[in-house]
Amino acid sequence: MILFASALAHAEFDYSSYKVEDFRNAVSALEKDSNVDYFVETNFAKYRVSAKYTGKMRTINPNTRRLIIQWARALQLPKEYQEQLSYEVQIESEGELYWLPIQTNIIEPFSKEVKVNTTVSLYIVAIGSMKLIPVFGICEFEVGNDV
Repeated sequence: MILFASALAHAEFDYSSYKVEDFRNAVSALEKDSNVDYFVETNFAKYRVSAKYTGKMRTINPNTRRLIIQWARALQLPKEYQEQLSYEVQIESEGELYWLPIQTNIIEPFSKEVKVNTTVSLYIVAIGSMKLIPVFGICEFEVGNDV
């Protein structure tokens, strides 16, 4: 079962449009339901959050891939959006671990600039959730400029 949040038009990328937020609050704002396989967030909620990078990166989980495809379709985004989120990095926030998809074009600079166990500012967009697991995509990052 897939549910869609209320839709708003996709806005052009703008750093100032990212709401500075505690990661826990961004997670709390995301719709989640243990009875729903995928919940697609279509309001294009954007946050600037701080989190610690654990040093782990992997190819994206197949379930997360399906959610991203549904999200991109719901927002009528170009197919490139689906392809830009092929890997995910693990972050820690307040003792909780999360896997966040990261745009392919920032993987190399992220890997070079963000050291293991370093706190980093992440510019993230809400994609949705799988059961109770939140999914946010990393669009950009800043090292040494914590929220």
